[in-house]
Amino acid sequence: MAAALGTAGISSSVLAACSDAGADKPENSATAWNQGRLAIGTGGTSGVYYQFGGALADAINSGLPGAVATAQPTGASADNVQRIVRGDAALGVSGDGVPADAYNGTGDFQDLKQPILALASVFPGVLHLVVRDDLGTDPATGAPRERVDTVEGLRGLRISRGNAGSGDDVFSERVLVTAGMSVKDDVKSENVPITDALTRIRLPFDDSNGLDAFFASSGVPNANIKKILSEGKHHLVPLGSVAEDMRNNYGGYRPTTIRGTAYDIEDLASVEAPTLLLVSDKMPEDLAYDITRILFDYQKSIGALVPVVNDITKATAADTTPVALHPGAAKYYKENP
Repeated sequence: MAAALGTAGISSSVLAACSDAGADKPENSATAWNQGRLAIGTGGTSGVYYQFGGALADAINSGLPGAVATAQPTGASADNVQRIVRGDAALGVSGDGVPADAYNGTGDFQDLKQPILALASVFPGVLHLVVRDDLGTDPATGAPRERVDTVEGLRGLRISRGNAGSGDDVFSERVLVTAGMSVKDDVKSENVPITDALTRIRLPFDDSNGLDAFFASSGVPNANIKKILSEGKHHLVPLGSVAEDMRNNYGGYRPTTIRGTAYDIEDLASVEAPTLLLVSDKMPEDLAYDITRILFDYQKSIGALVPVVNDITKATAADTTPVALHPGAAKYYKENP
């Protein structure tokens, strides 16, 4: 991807023309750090992390003289933390509980607290559990298997938990553990990209390559999930029963509700984890301030490409618990309530 282009192919000059901030540009703060090169760790090229990173890169290039920001496709949440710490990325998008683990030295980062700080909570990642309606028949009785409407109902089924090591992988495993289940013993678990999971869950139940369920964390609505639900052969399973325990046990998670209007269903209790925009704790204060400011100066322009960004407020963005705000970001929120 060219440095001046975001994921939707809109150039920086076009974005600048529709900037919500007007024609004035800030004092240069970019070139004093890494010669202005600002790589943004995102995720897979079909996902919202990549779309957001591309739109943010365009905004930074338009609003920050001397900056050359680029969105890099990555392995997403945990990979982005590691890239920031190594110095391979200046910023990174991370969610699904990974930022809390990295900052606190828990989970996959056990006893290895990472030197990261946050600029903003940019949007929530809501966990979806999609299950097929047709689960065949019970071999013992010959009767159709009951519809799965609880996490515990996944016992014995073939499930996908997203890419190995991804935020979805961590998020979904914690849901299963909180529900009293073992990933190794109670389900037939695989790590499958969502594009493959969508294909395999549509296969007949008796197909040996089929899946019975998959987890995916995303904004709401998710276009792929909306489409598969509209086909009338799959449904969402509520996750509200584990939400409070996950918040208490792990931190970084909270109960939420998937509004029925998003998928033409009844309101559904679920669990979410905030998606944070992370940086190194070594990023200069003035640069962190300017990037945070650009997120809001160009919010409408970014939101035109990534609609979930339109819902960000300064109050919600500043709540990056449990990851501390970078002092530059904290200064911005204090001066611009």
